[in-house]
Amino acid sequence: MVLSEDDVRAETELWSSMTCGELIKQQNAIVINADESVEGACEILLKNNILSAPVENLEKKQLIGVFTYRTLVESLVAKLPQNKRPQELNMSDLLHSVGPKVPVATIVERTFSSVLPSDTLTMPVRQFGNRIHRTAVVAEHGEFEGMLSQGLLLGFLQANLPKLKGVMSRSLKDLGMVKGTVLAVAHDSLVIEGVKLLLQKNISSVAITNARNAIIGALSLSDVKWILRKRHYHFFWLEVDKFLGHVKREEAFSSDNQARDTYPVFTVGSSRSLGEAVEKLVALRTHRLWIVENSMSPSGVISITDIMKLLTPPE
Repeated sequence: MVLSEDDVRAETELWSSMTCGELIKQQNAIVINADESVEGACEILLKNNILSAPVENLEKKQLIGVFTYRTLVESLVAKLPQNKRPQELNMSDLLHSVGPKVPVATIVERTFSSVLPSDTLTMPVRQFGNRIHRTAVVAEHGEFEGMLSQGLLLGFLQANLPKLKGVMSRSLKDLGMVKGTVLAVAHDSLVIEGVKLLLQKNISSVAITNARNAIIGALSLSDVKWILRKRHYHFFWLEVDKFLGHVKREEAFSSDNQARDTYPVFTVGSSRSLGEAVEKLVALRTHRLWIVENSMSPSGVISITDIMKLLTPPE
């Protein structure tokens, strides 16, 4: 979709109005010491309810890499029985088997993008439009200052929607954003099967459909995090709709769930505006929404990556 000259001018001005260093200034980032064990790093992610954290050599203030929840889940799934639920399995023992004494620095993602604190937000927007989910803010002398994520940048965009009212008022259909392959699992699939699909396709969430192919929910890495935080390992062998029922009931009584709907619907109609999609992504703290028609049957998917690609200023 080709944006108007006014839209391009507005987005260029918006992304140029702030530097990466300024955006992360208020961020209270969780940093993992490079000497921490893999098991300890897992516990840090679980305790802080986050999906990733930078791993830093604290003495040299240098970024070693990023420890992600995906790395943890891949390690755990590899150790889980493949075809049947185990009779006895202690989640603490499972986490311990991943890496009780191995330094987390040995398994982090060492390939990562970076920006300077003085770079404007145009730089990460361009990176995020190319399927990168996070970028490190590193000073010229190599000192790590923080991590800038897709979610953080989307929050900045949401706070400045009036400045892009032209493109934000247009429908997803009009912008040509009703596209993309919809990956889904059936409602009676096992959670472990959905998790394997997430890992195989390198995505953060997958749609859950009923017998009529209507979307009834989503399974994400955040849900897997819930399993591990609660130590409910047996939930991997529940059917996904029953699993989500457990999560919803618990979230209904959870004090840390105030910023999220108790029964979130990860869908958006094709006639809805881009601005509405941005608002919903921020409210649900998710990376993607499934685009549906009246039947709730998915016709496409819109992600933060798609939005950043659309709003990337021309070079």
